[in-house]
Amino acid sequence: MSINTTKPLSEIFTLKVNNYLQFISDYNHQSWPLQICALIVAIWILWLLHQPQRHKTINYLFAGCWLWVGWFFHLNYYQLITPFAKLYAGAFIVEGALFIILAEHITYFNPFTHGLSKAGYWMLAAVFLLPILAASITGQNLWQIPMVGLMPTPTALATIALLSLTCFGKRWLLVVIPLIWCILFSLMTCQLNLSNWYLPLLLAAGMATLLLVEHKKQQQT
Repeated sequence: MSINTTKPLSEIFTLKVNNYLQFISDYNHQSWPLQICALIVAIWILWLLHQPQRHKTINYLFAGCWLWVGWFFHLNYYQLITPFAKLYAGAFIVEGALFIILAEHITYFNPFTHGLSKAGYWMLAAVFLLPILAASITGQNLWQIPMVGLMPTPTALATIALLSLTCFGKRWLLVVIPLIWCILFSLMTCQLNLSNWYLPLLLAAGMATLLLVEHKKQQQT
């Protein structure tokens, strides 16, 4: 099934689970082989976090992810099923622009030398790699796997995890849009009766809690 209709928002909530998974599959087929690029970028970011003075590169890479999802996914694909796609695209482009503007100011801890950052690092690695590994083990269709940098929810979750690795005082500016997206996505998938609809919201809440704990810890030192 190819998604080629302009359904109103009211009809989105009547989509079946199989249709939603097919939507992801169609998108991944159309964006292939960018999945390979996304995986390389994910591994590169995990490596860069161990390197000194590489924070700008990380920020520019995340900016690229947000800008790409805003433009390519929302404006060229998601708008086929929701009239709110342009609003979502605008929010994602704003997030990407913030990463560019603040690129020189957002620095990151080495995840294995700074307390709670280790947990944030492993959360980030899990968002990057766990869906692919889990699908490979369970035999799930890999075309139905959303990836960071290509689809909004994993990109939002990865961003929240990344920001738990920084002491940048205004990082909450960058957390708002990812959190709002995770809430909206969880509500939508709940309406679709997806069994794991709560996972994005739960993961986002956990990462935000980690970020808050890290922030309080920094204030005490």
